[in-house]
Amino acid sequence: MRYTASTMKRRSSVRIAAALGAAGAGAVAGYGAWVAAHWLRYGSARAPEPGEGDPLPDRFMPSYDVVERHAVRVDAPDATVLAAACELTWQGPLLTRAIIAARSWFLRAPPDRADLPQAMLPYLTSIGWRVLAEVPGREIVAGAVTQPWRGDVVFPLDGAEFARFAEPAYVKIAWTLRADPIGDARCVFRSETRVGD
Repeated sequence: MRYTASTMKRRSSVRIAAALGAAGAGAVAGYGAWVAAHWLRYGSARAPEPGEGDPLPDRFMPSYDVVERHAVRVDAPDATVLAAACELTWQGPLLTRAIIAARSWFLRAPPDRADLPQAMLPYLTSIGWRVLAEVPGREIVAGAVTQPWRGDVVFPLDGAEFARFAEPAYVKIAWTLRADPIGDARCVFRSETRVGD
């Protein structure tokens, strides 16, 4: 068989499309496995390990159905690390943008406004999350009560009402960014997300 330039180009396009399709299917399968694992653990949130416990978010959400905790050692002062975490651009990673775009498409959500801040903490507070507590340079606890399965998510709650809110058909979400110093220029940066009803 003789290959022409157009045949080669077509085969190359097919290979690229197949590779992109396989990569997309892999990403969807990976995300699906992550969701399934969390669904199976729903209602049996893991207790904190020694050193993980944090009384500040306990004031607002002592019981929860799902929890996700992460920690990493950083060679920088705690205040610097916490400030950098609050200024991260949440839309940076491609996978994050893809998941958000897929959710928006599936739920027919209105598009994000372009004038919203790009840094994580200013963005979240601009759309309705509330800072529940803060230890300057060390920790921030934020929370929201919402219905995340809706396309147009609204946050109807003021931060002061968060702890006592208990209406059905809403989800409470609290997350913490915390930097624990271990010496003059090192810290353990921790994040924790709690979800419950």
